[in-house]
Amino acid sequence: MSSPSSSSSMCRLGVRCSPVITDPSEFSTILLLSIRSLFGELESHSIGLNISNDSSNSNNSNNNNNDYHFLVECHNKSIDAIRASLTMVTTPSYLQSKIYRFDIINVE
Repeated sequence: MSSPSSSSSMCRLGVRCSPVITDPSEFSTILLLSIRSLFGELESHSIGLNISNDSSNSNNSNNNNNDYHFLVECHNKSIDAIRASLTMVTTPSYLQSKIYRFDIINVE
C-alpha cells in the first residue's frame, strides 16, 4: 500500500502562451479541452489540476511585451498527460480561428 504523501505529491509546470493569454480561466478552458480531446471525457488527469498566474510575472510592470506565464499544478502521475495536452492544443469552437502554442518553461 502506498503512502498518502506519494500518491498526493504534486508537480508544477511553468507555461508560456503564444499568443498571450492573460485570463487563467481561458487558459484553463483550453487545457481541459485539450486533455479531454486526447484522453476522453472520463479522463482522470484534470482531477486536482490547479492553474494560477505566475507570481513572478506579476512583478514585471511591462507584461504587454512578454508572453504571459501560468503555473499548472497537477498530480505527479498525470504529468505526462498534462505535458502532452499542452503540446497538442485543442481550442474551443469560439477560438477556432486562433492557433495557440504552450511552451513548458520549467518543471518543479
